[in-house]
Amino acid sequence: MGSHLIISSDKDTHFTGELVTNARENESLVIRAGEVVRGQIESLSIIADQNLAWDVFVFETDNFSNADMDVDSFVDFESFTVASGVQIAGAGSFYYGTSALDIPYTAGDGKIHLSLVNRSAGLTKTAGAAGEVVVKIGYRIDGQGG
Repeated sequence: MGSHLIISSDKDTHFTGELVTNARENESLVIRAGEVVRGQIESLSIIADQNLAWDVFVFETDNFSNADMDVDSFVDFESFTVASGVQIAGAGSFYYGTSALDIPYTAGDGKIHLSLVNRSAGLTKTAGAAGEVVVKIGYRIDGQGG
C-alpha cells in the first residue's frame, strides 16, 4: 500500500479567471515534481466562493483535450451540481465533495492535469478574489519510477 496525499490548488494562483457557462480553466497540480508517479485518485473536492455547478476533468498530460481523439489525454471527470454545494452554518464558502473513487492515474511528469468547467446556465464564475476556488485531490501512490 502506498502513501496517501491531498493535492490542493492555490486559490491565489489557480482557477483565478472568469468562467462563463461551459468555459473551462486548465491547471496542473504537482504531486512529485519531475517524477513518474502511479496511483489512484480516491477523492475530489471543491471549495468555492460561488455556488455554481462544476465539472472537474482529469487529463494525463498538460495538452489536455485534443480534437484528435487518438491523442486526447482525457482520463475521467466528476460533476457537482448547485444542490451539492453546502455551506457550514449557512455562511461562507461552498463545499462540494465526492469520495470512494478509484481512478487509476499515472502522472508521467509528476503532475495531475485538471480542467475546471462552469456548468451553471447563465451564471459566470467571477475572476479574482470574489470567485476563488480550491480543488483538492485525494491521491494514493502505489509506486513510482520509470
